[in-house]
Amino acid sequence: MEKQTVSIPGDPKRVLGHLRWAITETATGATLGQGDRDLLLGEVKADSIDSEMGKLVHYSIPLSDGFNISVATSPDDQTGFGLSAENTQQASFSWEWFQVNGQIATKLQETGELKVAIEKGSLARAEFLTDVSVRIVPMDAAADPQNPKWRILIAKGSHFEIPR
Repeated sequence: MEKQTVSIPGDPKRVLGHLRWAITETATGATLGQGDRDLLLGEVKADSIDSEMGKLVHYSIPLSDGFNISVATSPDDQTGFGLSAENTQQASFSWEWFQVNGQIATKLQETGELKVAIEKGSLARAEFLTDVSVRIVPMDAAADPQNPKWRILIAKGSHFEIPR
């Protein structure tokens, strides 16, 4: 798998959406961080990835307290796409698959729905129709995706567009 950083043109102060989130440690229920703010173009990092599934572009958005949320797009997003999160302070794994049916993307495991716009086969915009929980597990032998160490809850009404 080959990964290359992609430069995103445009005004770094351009607003791409608005996110409201809370980060929790699942064992204790403690809130580790939260936020409610606009998403700016200059914050988004993009990597082009040649994988066995084809060409993907991975967009990463910093939230707070060392956590990011990401979306992986491809020319075949009209059937589904992945949303993930990361704890940048510890090796971690996260992957939430959304199945697309028209303008609605439904989280495959657990619950959650997004209203999406697909352009030229790729995800262009998403709006959270419900709260969506993104699970994160540490990358160690004891990791259990069904019992994540952290969760990021993205609140209903949050939205973003993919920079082009």
